[in-house]
Amino acid sequence: MIPLRTRVELLKIAQIEKLSAPILNSSIVQTATPFWDAGKIAVFYQMFSILNTTIFFASNGKTNLNTLKLNNFSYDPSQFSDQTTRYCIEYAKWLYNTINKKQPDPKTTINLIKSSPLFAKLPSGGINELLAKKLNGSLKDLLQSQLNKL
Repeated sequence: MIPLRTRVELLKIAQIEKLSAPILNSSIVQTATPFWDAGKIAVFYQMFSILNTTIFFASNGKTNLNTLKLNNFSYDPSQFSDQTTRYCIEYAKWLYNTINKKQPDPKTTINLIKSSPLFAKLPSGGINELLAKKLNGSLKDLLQSQLNKL
């Protein structure tokens, strides 16, 4: 017989599997429009979309980028038991703040984005099966693919 705790956890997983991450509000990149061309804005939006899905599923549906942005990316780190969620939130916050200010030299900023220590902290392997399925790949590989387009 499966222990009650395991059954409850399996039920939660089944409920989360049926969910989809909330659609990311385009306002996450709108304030960056004066500073970047349309191609780069599209790449940034795609990166935020990947992070949104990751944060949503890694947090078991507790939060997403729309909510975090509304709260100026402030959150209680103790709310999330795993580092992946916290690293993704911190990276999203840093990326948002980086792209949403006047760029004296966009090439330098792009190099900074590509070599961010926060990006280096993101997991390179699969975080969990469900998330890999929802993302259609590895978080870091998908983000790196977008970074290569900058």
